[in-house]
This record gives sequence, C-alpha cells and structure tokens, in this order.
Amino acid sequence: IVMTPQPICTRVHTQLKGDELRNFAHTLVEIYESGVFEKYMQAARDVASACNVPLCDCYAKWKKLYEAGVDITSLLSNYLNHPTRDMHWLFATSLVETMFQ
Repeated sequence: IVMTPQPICTRVHTQLKGDELRNFAHTLVEIYESGVFEKYMQAARDVASACNVPLCDCYAKWKKLYEAGVDITSLLSNYLNHPTRDMHWLFATSLVETMFQ
C-alpha cells in the first residue's frame, strides 16, 4: 500500500516561535503554493497505479478539508509538517479502509 502524507503548512502559524522556524514555515508555504508538493503527491499516485499497488490517499482527504475551509496548519502538531495526535486517526482509519476494500 502506498500512503500519501498530509500537506505541509499553508500559512505561518502565530504559535511558531523564533526566526528560524518562521522562515522555514515561509519556505514550506511557498512550496505548497507553488504546486511542487502536489506534483510529488501525483507522482506517488501514478507510481501506485502503474505498479498496481493499492493507494491510501490521505493527502487528498486533507486537501478536501482545506478546500472546505479547515485551517489544516492548525492540525499540524508542529505547525509545519506533522499531524496532531487526533489527525493520526485519519491515517489509521484510512489505512484500514484501504486494506479491507
């Protein structure tokens, strides 16, 4: 099974402290907005399809949340690139769904 990750931050969160973290967040936001991260996710989908491997597309689920107006940056435990404990359930349930489809 190929599982896509969650998106990176879509904004610089106010809880980020220190210039290094804030600068890193700016870089991640630029990467997200440029579409580069989306290209990597599409490549993962394409490889899974070409290899006939099941796809657990959690990235698509996070993107739907974002498109529905959810602040997905606040769902990242470090406000950069790692899901909160609660959002790990999305991955767990998605994986189980993929395994038993």
